Amino acid sequence: MEGIIAAGASKPYPHTWIAGTLNIPIELLEVTLKKCEESERIKENKDGIHILNWGKYQSEYERQKPYRVKKKQEETDPDKYVKGKYGKAVKR
Repeated sequence: MEGIIAAGASKPYPHTWIAGTLNIPIELLEVTLKKCEESERIKENKDGIHILNWGKYQSEYERQKPYRVKKKQEETDPDKYVKGKYGKAVKR
């Protein structure tokens, strides 16, 4: 199911597991989830954490995707170089 953080259908992840996976204190996770719920970004119930307006966030991700792909291609293109990234700039 899209837009939900859960291990499976009606199997939410425990907050302790999420905090451990993110390598953050449980208190920070709890405060963050509370703020997100108050600002109507998420809703949490027995099924998991539902990301509200999921489609909106994904459309923004898709809108920016060409820029990320282009940047990645530029970084891995052997005919390009970035000055200072690997010492002296040498073009192959």
